[in-house]
Amino acid sequence: MLIERKRVGVIIRSFAAKPELVEGQVKAVVDAVQRVLAVEIAGKKAITRVDVVVPMDQRFGDCDCGQTADALRSELHIALAPYGIKVVVSEISHGDIFCTALNYAIGLQMEDRISYSIILSTQVRSYFNAPTLEKMFEAAEKGARVVGVALEELTDSIRDGLIANTFAMWHLPSLASVGLFDFRAAKPLKNGNWRTAQLVGWVKEKETIVESGENRYHLAGVEEIIPLIRLGFLFGPCIAPVLPQGEGVKQWIAPDPTVDPGGFRRHTNKMGTKLARQAGMAAMENADLSYISGKVLSEYR
Repeated sequence: MLIERKRVGVIIRSFAAKPELVEGQVKAVVDAVQRVLAVEIAGKKAITRVDVVVPMDQRFGDCDCGQTADALRSELHIALAPYGIKVVVSEISHGDIFCTALNYAIGLQMEDRISYSIILSTQVRSYFNAPTLEKMFEAAEKGARVVGVALEELTDSIRDGLIANTFAMWHLPSLASVGLFDFRAAKPLKNGNWRTAQLVGWVKEKETIVESGENRYHLAGVEEIIPLIRLGFLFGPCIAPVLPQGEGVKQWIAPDPTVDPGGFRRHTNKMGTKLARQAGMAAMENADLSYISGKVLSEYR
């Protein structure tokens, strides 16, 4: 079993744009971390370390109001005392939520001898269980350098190899060898941008309407696409999508539009433009999405 030979970590990104949203974010993270730390496989804890990263750079969108990290440290200290597993909360003062936050957390985990990092959204924490992890670890043992769980709203695209960092596991030495998450997928600055105008245009999904009008989101995020292409080029077929496993209700919990209308719009816009943004990111590497699908391990097609 993989965890008998390798150390596996989990990375969670969290922010509250307004002080009144901090409590909800903290509850979601605490619940997610408790679920993560409770999972055992063959009598052994599956996860060695958890990093929670909070984006703080006010130059970017999707950043914290300044209160979440301290609240997390306080609540996690109380909630996680029985587990005895390392949980670190880091404030990302320079950089964006998509690339900088992940790359920084990966650096922390590699420094702690972690070989595989699982990137997990609190919105899909109900999917995190021992049977699903066993399938992920099995895929890694069969040669996968990235493994993604085919979640409810993205089942078809993930099964085609378009792994989503909503719930994905990366082999860190392999990911490092292709440059980690490329800054071309970074969240744009609020005022001006260090990238070209071409890379910060809006991506719109046809005929998808929300209360504020047509879905739109920057050509950013989908940070998985560039390393997926590069991993496929370097290593050949090495991508494994796996289906969720185990009993119980598995649910993608989107922001409540009455409590967090901004978060709900962000979620809707991101989901509505995801495929278009993935195609745009692939084009930056002179590839298309079918190239990624061709790099799925044969057993997982």
